[in-house]
Amino acid sequence: MRIRASKHRTGGGGSGSLAAGLGTPNYTELFNYTGPTQTAFTNNWAVSTYGGLYITEDVQFTSANISFPTNATTGVPCLALKLTQTTLTNCTGAEIVSVNALNASTGLGNYGTYEWWMRQGSSATTPTGAGTAQSGGVSSIFPYNGNNATGTVDYVEIDAPEAEGQYNTKVGYALYNGNPQSPNPSPSPTGTGFTWDSTIGDDSYLAVIEPDQTFHYYGFIWTSTSITYYLDGVLQGSATSGIPQANAGGYITNIDCNHYGTNSAGFGGTWTSGTRYAYVNSIKYWA
Repeated sequence: MRIRASKHRTGGGGSGSLAAGLGTPNYTELFNYTGPTQTAFTNNWAVSTYGGLYITEDVQFTSANISFPTNATTGVPCLALKLTQTTLTNCTGAEIVSVNALNASTGLGNYGTYEWWMRQGSSATTPTGAGTAQSGGVSSIFPYNGNNATGTVDYVEIDAPEAEGQYNTKVGYALYNGNPQSPNPSPSPTGTGFTWDSTIGDDSYLAVIEPDQTFHYYGFIWTSTSITYYLDGVLQGSATSGIPQANAGGYITNIDCNHYGTNSAGFGGTWTSGTRYAYVNSIKYWA
């Protein structure tokens, strides 16, 4: 929801899941829905209808940009988040957020192991179709809480990762623990897989093979004292200080899936006309 980018090449195709050996997840989301108004969907997710300046560009989030096409590889539906930019000030995006009742019943939003299997934003009109990243957008999934009305305390955000449209080989990681308006209030992840770059959101990034063309597994293990990061099941690095705390200040930590437009050389890229899609096959959580 804020910024970022990433480095370390891994095997193609996103073939390695962190889930192996963890047993049955406390929560599994496979996006087997017919539409964003279906009761089964709204029992788990709230659709954002925000309209206004979102980070760097005026964006209108709309349920019309949320769909559940069948992934030809898996043979089952997945989540598609559509982003369309027609002019500098005319941009529509999509965002869904886990509802508090889902978090309460599954433990989602608390410490544990998380993994999403996704294809970052690209021009591909189908989950397995040809497409490339385009400047002017960000696609992401991350835990966060909504205590940012004052922008001062108890805010939690774990960008893991945010993929910026102007980079087709990098995805970025950052932490927010406290004030979401302060740049880099918590240290970025470090480790053999990560590279820190002051010119790219001032964050850490991983180099990923074709994140805009291929589904990859993005996983992390979150405790009160550390976050350990994995890409396609391979350890990349960790953060051990400034760790955001689950449900800080009593505010529930939700899961946010979004795809929105940007117009910034330093974050997401300057706007370009066109339509892009981000696809998510699954979200899993182990307490």
